Amino acid sequence: MSAEGCLSTTMTCRHRPPPLPVFILLVALVQAARADGFLQSLSPHPNHYHQCYSCASQAYLSVWNQLMHHYFPPKNFTDRCWSPDPDVGTVLCRTACFTIVEEIYEHYSGQGVLRGCVDRLLLFGLDDDVRDAITSYENSCRTTDRHLLQMVALSPENHLVLMCTCSGRLCNDRDMEYVLSGARTTPISPLLLLAAIVLPLCVL
Repeated sequence: MSAEGCLSTTMTCRHRPPPLPVFILLVALVQAARADGFLQSLSPHPNHYHQCYSCASQAYLSVWNQLMHHYFPPKNFTDRCWSPDPDVGTVLCRTACFTIVEEIYEHYSGQGVLRGCVDRLLLFGLDDDVRDAITSYENSCRTTDRHLLQMVALSPENHLVLMCTCSGRLCNDRDMEYVLSGARTTPISPLLLLAAIVLPLCVL
């Protein structure tokens, strides 16, 4: 074959389209990649974060020396924590936001409110079964035994706290004074608390 013939053959090979089975395979791979990307856009990303309000009412300042070795510090100590506004601090969260109201007996008797992310409540973390239990009710409040939450006892008489959990950006913004004014307390069996871990009290 002449040099001209070889050159012509080479040029023809360069412009020849890929065999049909290979072309079909390439198209199928592209379509699969597009479909996979679409499905991932529909499902929640495992690394998705949202914001939760992070604060504690002024009542916690007098007892924080007891709590600082157990709890993550809140962004603010302010009584605006009862009904948070845009000036209250926030934290990033991958699980549920929480709001806790409990009785505090130190220099005076009263109640305090604490807000944050469930994964940023205790420095050493909650037990998995307890964490799953308190986040199983979306946008709800319940009375909970503080010992099950491994919380420091701040009241010698009352071991129950009101804990609200929710999922979503800044969802723990509920006015807790309003919630407390509408909540009705009833005697709760300790055995029932241990069996269920948490008891639904009201749905927000």
